[in-house]
Amino acid sequence: MPLPTLSDDYFYVQPSADILLTRYWSFGGYYLRRQNSGSVSTVNFHANEFGARTTIKF
Repeated sequence: MPLPTLSDDYFYVQPSADILLTRYWSFGGYYLRRQNSGSVSTVNFHANEFGARTTIKF
């Protein structure tokens, strides 16, 4: 008896934008969307994440 074939279709997209406040300091935000669609329903998921970040360069 052959075993069932398992497959996963995973993808993510993460757009972001940053604003340069000074020459060394930036502030920005991002959105992350993750999703998995598999041949077995127990591995399916989706997630949304929003965030802010700041960067200081020396």
